[in-house]
Amino acid sequence: MTTGTLLTSFAMRFLSDEAKARGRAAVFAFESKTSAELVLSVKKEARPYPEAHLLLGSVFALLALLLLLFHPYEFDVRWMPLDVTLAFGFGFGLSHSLISVRRWLLSGSNKKESAGNIAKVLFHDLGITRTTGRSGILVVAFLLEREVSFVFDTGIPENVRQAFIEKKPRFETALREDSFEGFANVVESLCDPCGAALPRQADDVNELSDDVA
Repeated sequence: MTTGTLLTSFAMRFLSDEAKARGRAAVFAFESKTSAELVLSVKKEARPYPEAHLLLGSVFALLALLLLLFHPYEFDVRWMPLDVTLAFGFGFGLSHSLISVRRWLLSGSNKKESAGNIAKVLFHDLGITRTTGRSGILVVAFLLEREVSFVFDTGIPENVRQAFIEKKPRFETALREDSFEGFANVVESLCDPCGAALPRQADDVNELSDDVA
């Protein structure tokens, strides 16, 4: 089974057509109350993290070498380089194939930083900076990292930003539980506080797609 298959299996509820439809409904509900423009995005991972594969491969190679050197059984020295190489390959492949292993190998700060950096790139790539009132909000769910990142345009007031940040634990709980329904419910719980701060105007135009990116 490939890494892509494993990731898709893990994230079925977040990547399904049902999730995309539920996401559109949540965005529509949010934007019916406020002039802010919300974009939801779901990404399998922020980046591939080759260092995690190398780390686990090196650990397996070291363990294999220690076993070959110190086990009472006398191994054939001629095969030791191959044995160590195979052990490295096994560890490398294990990290590459199992996201739970890769997630465990990565530090929290590494995952958070990677997610934050990619979210900022997406904010520009998705054209969220081009709204008339600079009122764009991006919410990105990173499935491997189990991180949720927010990016706000300059027209979003501090109290709206704070409302999203306060909901971050609930967003990430839904992510850990693989519950897109729970994720969408958190979005909808922000309708009233954001609507109070940035109420929808009669002439508001939907400038960004409601589809999950």
